[in-house]
Amino acid sequence: MHDSSRDAVSPECQHTNFNVNEQEPQLSVQLSVKLNNMTKERDQLQAKRDEMQKIFDDTIQHHVGYFVTKRMSWNKARQECRLRGADLVIINSREEQESISQMFIGEAWIGLSDSAEEGKWMWVDGTEVTTGFWWQGEPNNYEQKEDCAATGSNYAKAEVTTWADYPCETELNAICEKKAND
Repeated sequence: MHDSSRDAVSPECQHTNFNVNEQEPQLSVQLSVKLNNMTKERDQLQAKRDEMQKIFDDTIQHHVGYFVTKRMSWNKARQECRLRGADLVIINSREEQESISQMFIGEAWIGLSDSAEEGKWMWVDGTEVTTGFWWQGEPNNYEQKEDCAATGSNYAKAEVTTWADYPCETELNAICEKKAND
């Protein structure tokens, strides 16, 4: 048996239902406009952030001579540095290592590898390492696959970050050093 009283809608409910249905397109339009405005604002903020990052990078590179690449392998990072008139950083003193430790956070490639001859760590300019800041037990050539060096090792608990060797294909940021004659 069908109860017709359940199908009957009171006039108040019909009116409320009508108002909600009537307002739905307006709310949808308002939400769409707000979403578009927020998207534009986000895009403007991202563009401003990118612009400020470029200014910061250019200032650091101009005054200090260093800049950082995006995450990539050691070889690709070196190519990126060289395309920008620089090379991976060569660290010749404790003062330079301390300065880099303060400027850059996290692990990053430096211009040091033993790719040409295992155990003979050479800078990108062809000079041999004279002062090293290796983490205890490094370089260790783990699984005979670690031929490139990075600073800012996770293991570092000292006031100056330390170096560790990694597989050259590992994707890290890199610290580039503007050439002195530029």
